[in-house]
Amino acid sequence: MPHYVDERESHPEQELVKKLRKVEKATRRKAIRLRIRPTESIFNDAEQKEPGEDNWVGLGFDIHPQVTFSATAILITFILLSVMFHDQATDFFSEIMSFTTSVFGWFLILVANIVILAAVYFSFSRFGDIRIGGKDAKAEFSTISWLAMLLSAGMGIGLMFWSVGEPMYHYASPSPMFSGVQGGTPEAAQAAMGITFFHWGIHPWAIYSIVGLGLAFFAYNRGLPLTIRSIFYPDPRQ
Repeated sequence: MPHYVDERESHPEQELVKKLRKVEKATRRKAIRLRIRPTESIFNDAEQKEPGEDNWVGLGFDIHPQVTFSATAILITFILLSVMFHDQATDFFSEIMSFTTSVFGWFLILVANIVILAAVYFSFSRFGDIRIGGKDAKAEFSTISWLAMLLSAGMGIGLMFWSVGEPMYHYASPSPMFSGVQGGTPEAAQAAMGITFFHWGIHPWAIYSIVGLGLAFFAYNRGLPLTIRSIFYPDPRQ
């Protein structure tokens, strides 16, 4: 026999749940403003698991079997097919590249500019004072060391080659995004430098920052001690 609930009896319960959810949401916002990490929701009845709980550990490896083996199989299949059918793969990827840059090039540039605005907002708004890892966290490296690592590991080897290689490549063979531009012309040189500045200027740094910020908040328990703003305005007391 199915279980029926009187609507008059369930309605007050639904209203109570809505009020509790509203109060919880407001309390969480207040806790974040006070730099207090909220606890789990009282309505979260899902099974709780720790990251890496199901990993296989041994022989120097610490892997998640489903993710590792499935990703490895896909990569090996992709590489083998590309090697076995080299000419077809070259034509296929060239067509995809041409289609993507011609149709969605504007979207890529728009998203990159939006990310810059987001990075500026997070840096100079009230969120810029949040210390990742907690108010008592300390930086493992100095600000100068962080900047040196970012420049040498993140940009160094790329700029050593692509600072010359990329504009030369796009000068000889302009991107499909610049339709009608012939290689070896002044217009091609201007387009080549525009792409190079886009790839190696402010835009990639903003993307790195937003992605790194998301990972840092995700790994809150391990805590990265630098504040967002301290990258640009280091605190001499630290």
